Amino acid sequence: MTADYTVQTKQKFKRIGLASFLCGIAACVTVALIGAGLAFTYLFLSERLGIFPMIQDGILLGIGYGLIACALNWFFGYVTIPVTMLILFFTIGRMPKRGITYRRPFLKWTTILGAGLVGAVTSIGVPLFTSLNSGVAQNTSTMEIIIGAGLAGAAVGALAGLIIGWLFYAIVRPAEQVRTIDASVF
Repeated sequence: MTADYTVQTKQKFKRIGLASFLCGIAACVTVALIGAGLAFTYLFLSERLGIFPMIQDGILLGIGYGLIACALNWFFGYVTIPVTMLILFFTIGRMPKRGITYRRPFLKWTTILGAGLVGAVTSIGVPLFTSLNSGVAQNTSTMEIIIGAGLAGAAVGALAGLIIGWLFYAIVRPAEQVRTIDASVF
């Protein structure tokens, strides 16, 4: 199945380190911007409908916490940027060397990685950094908040991963590097 996306090459690819560096920074900013936009929209629509989500119980409370945690991603940029750079370098950065030069696998795997990473971090981080036993969440179990935060983080991470995959592919351009003919051997 993956044979459709592969090209046989022994070529050394350029700009993979640069793309990992720039996409690591862009991922931190993208998650924060998407999280802030969705948090603002969520709070605005919830208030317009007469429901304030921080008073509600259940998964909606976790979604609100998860969106706020994604919006504050820039605050932990000193950790998230290097981790994202390394993950991008060792996952999709290896795809061109394996002969994968089409855009679709890059977009698919960055979307999966983004959803998994941001979803896992928000589902772990929200219970750690919020006081779940306060008066706001009296009738809410911690598991409902973890599930809501994880779902919100996964949605934000998937959208950010799609953007980062497109950016990585645009910087590296593996299909053009395979087509480049090296005339220096003649």
